[in-house]
Amino acid sequence: MATSSRLRRPAILAGLLFSLFLAALDFSIITTAVPSISYQLRSHTAYVWIGSAYLLTSAAVTPVWGKAADVWGRKPALLSSIALFAVGSAICGWSKNIAQLISGRAVQGSAAGGIIVLVNISISDVWDARHRSMFLATTGLVWAISAGVGPLLGGIFSEYLTWRWAFWVNLPCCFVAFVVLFLLMSPVQPQTVRADRKRNMDWIGTVAIIGVTIMILLSLDFGGVVSPWNSPKVLTLLIGGFVVLSFFVFWEARGASNPLIPSHLVDRTSKISPLMVCFTHGFVNVSSWYFLPLYFQAVRGASPTRSGVLIMPIVVVQALIGLAAGAITYRFGWIRPLIWAGMALTTLGFGLFIGIGTSTSLVRTVTIEIVAALGVGAAFQAPLIAYQSVVGPADMAVATALFGFVRSLSTSISVVVGGIVFQNTMSTQTKRLSSVLGGPLARNFSASTAATNALLVRTLPFHQQVEVKKAYASSLKHMWIMYASVGGVGLVAALFVKKQKAVGEAGSDPPDRDGVELEQPPARSPSQVQ
Repeated sequence: MATSSRLRRPAILAGLLFSLFLAALDFSIITTAVPSISYQLRSHTAYVWIGSAYLLTSAAVTPVWGKAADVWGRKPALLSSIALFAVGSAICGWSKNIAQLISGRAVQGSAAGGIIVLVNISISDVWDARHRSMFLATTGLVWAISAGVGPLLGGIFSEYLTWRWAFWVNLPCCFVAFVVLFLLMSPVQPQTVRADRKRNMDWIGTVAIIGVTIMILLSLDFGGVVSPWNSPKVLTLLIGGFVVLSFFVFWEARGASNPLIPSHLVDRTSKISPLMVCFTHGFVNVSSWYFLPLYFQAVRGASPTRSGVLIMPIVVVQALIGLAAGAITYRFGWIRPLIWAGMALTTLGFGLFIGIGTSTSLVRTVTIEIVAALGVGAAFQAPLIAYQSVVGPADMAVATALFGFVRSLSTSISVVVGGIVFQNTMSTQTKRLSSVLGGPLARNFSASTAATNALLVRTLPFHQQVEVKKAYASSLKHMWIMYASVGGVGLVAALFVKKQKAVGEAGSDPPDRDGVELEQPPARSPSQVQ
């Protein structure tokens, strides 16, 4: 029996990590496939929207999945999110136009938000902070691997098969993950009737937080790209988003009996600072997945597959450092030094990206990738452990969901804002490019089309390539300035992280918990326990 339990826990962990890999993979797999998708579906707005639909819905529903895990249990919520992810992948794979593809990405994103947060919650349920650091480090490894494998697979599928395989590949993988977790995660008998579980969900807060996230992110998506910033559409979304946000804050503080995001989770500096580090870290980190492939394809003339290979240094180093950081926390209990060093190196690394251009050597570019990866890897999971260490065990699920929401929101905003900075800078160079290329050809590299036409640069005569590459490099430079600045804000926030050491004994065995406890919420009130 003991042997069976020892084998069961690693198998469950493998199933959890495999599920996380699928959700993380779809953040990055489309980055090198977007030019092919845009060409086949004839959409110049695909570059932003295909990524934004996934990130936006992932962020919007994250707190909801965390609350659902508390009320209905980990296993039902996790299996539902995996099944929904497969449905979204099928819609994307068989989409016939850009509207269908974006709809499928939205479904995928809403499921991915659940998978990501529920994996972290499940791991956090089973191990104390010190042991948890090692297993959460494996989730960082999964994110790093997916960030590297995703662009590579996306490039291979686009060049040699079809971009649709970027989504079809999820279907058998979702089936395997679902079956493993369905068989090994033991069901827990509900201790409350169905009506009580429904009452324990904060439905008003759920609708409000989804509405806030969607309205604000859509306003950022539309502004300056689809519609002017002062257009009724953008202003309505932006103002409406902040009005609903005000209502949400009031409702969570005064109206909700069982709030989606309890106010005591953000009532002290020691709780706010790890969330600030999480936001800035996620904001900066995702830029390397989305915009380094664009740099390699547009400025260095790399193919989609080669651009995936060229970002492997940042992926490999981030994975190794993430594991090393987990081992350091396990051995010494250190949290704050890792966050400090991580954010300092992240800011330095992305600051150095400002200097890469048309003549930068590959060796220098790779060196900068490594510096950035050292920081990103060191600070990937430490803020989560710091945050979990200052909240009570009864709040573990909702706190972890809040942390996941902040990270998802930061990545969503990052892709949109990064795209805006890039597009606005490219638009300032339209006149110069028109004088070199001619008006019709120059329009292929205008604000809204430059990112999707990166591969077109290689087809131009040499003297025209030089000018277009300078335009791309200059636009990306302004974007890297913004990301380095946000990294600096994160470094300042890191100075206020109070929790210094993780609790637990290094070298001791993890708590003797069976896989059954992966779907049990932490003890709260009798009406909330499943």
